[in-house]
Amino acid sequence: MSAVPQLATTAAAKMPPWRFTGAVFLLTASEMGASMLALPIVAHGMGMALAAMAMIALWGLMTYTGLMMLEVCLAFPPGTEFGQIGRTLFGPKGGAAVNGVALAMLYAFSASFISAAGSTYGLDLSKYLGWHVSSPVVSIGYVTVIALVVISGGRRAAAANRVFFAVNLTLLAALVVSVAPSVHLDNLYRSGPELAWMWAALPVFMTAYSYHTTVPTMLTYAGRASPRSLRKVFIVANLIALVTYVVWIFVALGALPQKGSHSFAEVERAGRSVGVFLHEIDAVGHNAATPDLFNAFSSTILVTTYLATALALTDVLRGALRHHQPKRVVHWPGVARRAALAAICFLPPLAVGLAFQGAFVQLLSFSSIFAAALSILFPVAALHRLRCEGARRAGLTLPSYRVFVFWGMYVLVFECGALIVVFQIFTMLGALKS
Repeated sequence: MSAVPQLATTAAAKMPPWRFTGAVFLLTASEMGASMLALPIVAHGMGMALAAMAMIALWGLMTYTGLMMLEVCLAFPPGTEFGQIGRTLFGPKGGAAVNGVALAMLYAFSASFISAAGSTYGLDLSKYLGWHVSSPVVSIGYVTVIALVVISGGRRAAAANRVFFAVNLTLLAALVVSVAPSVHLDNLYRSGPELAWMWAALPVFMTAYSYHTTVPTMLTYAGRASPRSLRKVFIVANLIALVTYVVWIFVALGALPQKGSHSFAEVERAGRSVGVFLHEIDAVGHNAATPDLFNAFSSTILVTTYLATALALTDVLRGALRHHQPKRVVHWPGVARRAALAAICFLPPLAVGLAFQGAFVQLLSFSSIFAAALSILFPVAALHRLRCEGARRAGLTLPSYRVFVFWGMYVLVFECGALIVVFQIFTMLGALKS
């Protein structure tokens, strides 16, 4: 008779408040990034009501798959990366597939941020310094600065990212207060429900909750002694993100009308450029400080998002190269290995970002295909394999924390992830209105 995986008997210790707050901050910072700038751009066609319902539905879905990922990660030793989880549960090909999807997602995210940086920082340089610098040059400078920070060391980059994220939250709060008087409730409604807009917007909305690759890092910080506290961390962090997103969409849709000289119509005519969106929001503000707050917020959030993405990308690349690199690379000097890693991390997305200047929303939408696979489909498949046979075969111990799930839930959540991928493919083919 085969051995049945045993449940761990971890004591339900209570997480200290300071560590709980730090874990919430870490998880929130990993998901609240530059994708926020795209939310109003893709939501304006459906109106506030449908946008809020979509954000709430995705909050529930992505929180649930995050808890699935939590159970999976708790079954593995501390520090186990996504690729190793894939290799253990699905074999070498499974590990390679997980690494491939993670790399594709992070590269696509990086390219979208580089594309947005060209127009955003270009406007800042022109407005505040009178420098008229082309978008490609600005993008190259942006990548160079981020690369130097990442190469200086992961701890320094992570510390800088936490500081910038705190600044982001402060700027966002001030921005909401500043723009609130410009909100007109009539701008929030549409003459009819635009479901086609919602189907096309769902993939971009989903990327705003893509934090799942951070789960192993969060466990390293928070520890594993209190599964119930860890569950609360996921719920609280995602609730903070949900409230922030809904308030942000409300303010942006309420302030900027659908049509007119300064409207979402101008943003659409400019190919959904985030720079043009920020310019149009600036133009309708009644507070003199609003334009500066918008520029500061967009500038800092592009720094924090790309820093976090670049750090995650270097971690995935290290894990992949550790298992697949040629033997002669092992003997390279440390400086050479670090330079090679930096080149692999930054040059491919820079090339794509330069080739598609101003295509921030389009690139972010494309990345949703890989984000759905990694944040929805993989947690479902990994948890099912772990509970059915993976733990026994790999000699793992099932954690004491278990998310509530039954066969129908596996199917429903997997279908939701598959539908998001289908919606994005249909949008790219022009079959859905966006």
